Amino acid sequence: MRNFKTGVVIALSVPLVLTACGSTGQSSPAPTLPATPTTSSAAAPSSSVTPQPAGSSAVMKMGPGHSMSPGQTMAPMSAMPGAPPAEVTMVCGPEIKQSIKQILRLPAVPRSSSTWKDSLLRCTYPLDAGKLVLTVKKSADNTAAIAYFNSRKSTANDISSLKGLSSLGLPAYQTTGGVASFVKDDMTLEVDATALTPTVGPEGTTRSEFASTIASNVLACWTEH
Repeated sequence: MRNFKTGVVIALSVPLVLTACGSTGQSSPAPTLPATPTTSSAAAPSSSVTPQPAGSSAVMKMGPGHSMSPGQTMAPMSAMPGAPPAEVTMVCGPEIKQSIKQILRLPAVPRSSSTWKDSLLRCTYPLDAGKLVLTVKKSADNTAAIAYFNSRKSTANDISSLKGLSSLGLPAYQTTGGVASFVKDDMTLEVDATALTPTVGPEGTTRSEFASTIASNVLACWTEH
């Protein structure tokens, strides 16, 4: 699949707000994911380093059955197995929050909550106009991503081409009810604004146009990075 490096310009009836990713001067933090419930009340053993005489090899104690030899380093949390990739968490990051704030003329960036399960990130924005949900499916490869996208598309009603994205060679669609979706490489984005009021913001933007604009902003972020 083609990897686009040029700017994204998409014609919509609502003014497109493209927030430059990274323009806030801070990186997109990974969303706070809910802890896995556990029935055990015992605290997990903490890591520690036992002081050793000079010239000896220190070993980091990491609990029963685990240790770290000299020269080994722990991977950053974002690289830990099972953690969502940085580009996936962008849908819950400051750039997209700023886009929503600007389009709806909100006094502050909206709150969000997220879950990560089965390689699917679900980011929910509880807005005054209703619930906005952005999901990103991280597939094993591009072929699997297309198959997932097509399966989602087959269940949608009243679909049409998502303006601008199809001309870039990206499989994409939108619905009159307020869903916008596209697939890029091994990631499938779906913006679901169907729970919002029929129009949102001071400009009276339809929820379908709003979903398309948010999808375009996510694509701009993914293209930039």
